[in-house]
Amino acid sequence: MVVLEPLEARHEDGLWVASQHSEMWIWTIPRGKSPEHFQMWFQTTLEACEAGDECVLATVDRASGWSIGTMMTSTDEPHIGGLFFEN
Repeated sequence: MVVLEPLEARHEDGLWVASQHSEMWIWTIPRGKSPEHFQMWFQTTLEACEAGDECVLATVDRASGWSIGTMMTSTDEPHIGGLFFEN
């Protein structure tokens, strides 16, 4: 079971771990290719959420409380979005 939560700074560590699975980045920009690249993506995304420009939800494992992925949509184009998660 998972819970969707608005993206917050506390989700960063779990999402860094989840982003290390290279097979999930075959069709999109690899967010986890380096700690610096991931941190830049995370901070930019967090700021966009706080500004209301994006809607990003952390996918959190209910049992452990660990962040295992994200689900996001554009506030301008709600039908455009994406997700990633560690299985």
